[in-house]
Amino acid sequence: MDTKTEPSAPVRYVAFDPNTEIIGAMLQGMLYSIERETLLPLLRKHGFEEIELDKWYPLQRVLDFFTDVVNDTGGMFNMVAIGMKAGEVYQFPPEITSFEQVLELADTLNRAAYRNGDPGTIRAEKVGERHYRVYMHLPFPQDLHYGIWWAVAKRFVPDKHTLKIRREVIDQYTGIYEFQW
Repeated sequence: MDTKTEPSAPVRYVAFDPNTEIIGAMLQGMLYSIERETLLPLLRKHGFEEIELDKWYPLQRVLDFFTDVVNDTGGMFNMVAIGMKAGEVYQFPPEITSFEQVLELADTLNRAAYRNGDPGTIRAEKVGERHYRVYMHLPFPQDLHYGIWWAVAKRFVPDKHTLKIRREVIDQYTGIYEFQW
């Protein structure tokens, strides 16, 4: 029996609007990921070895970096690690104190990090007590989202043992997450 698998075709992430920019504070996961040493050649290639938190960066340049990460060896793990670090270090406004608030304000918080274009959408639907379904259409790798949501949930859910996250990948840019705790 032949167990050899064909390599998958390289994927490319493209901004929904070529003019869209992202604030540097949203890119901290790239710099501080546990995989930083592995990612350093790609960070250098795309000019992200240093990131200024209050500077705006072309979103496509960020997506080109993520494209290279995804298509490199260990891409999925590196994307989850970047997402987890981003979710750990993101500075939420002080009035946000619960995971429900994070979910309900996710689109507003996301849009605040971009200018000059379409950053995509996040729509949260309350299904029940401590049960949300989140629809996301964003130009980023799905494994990045998974890492972000996992880390944010761990920050805000009081009893991590009750946390359940289910993900359905619809396509390259679209996913549905279900959170229960």
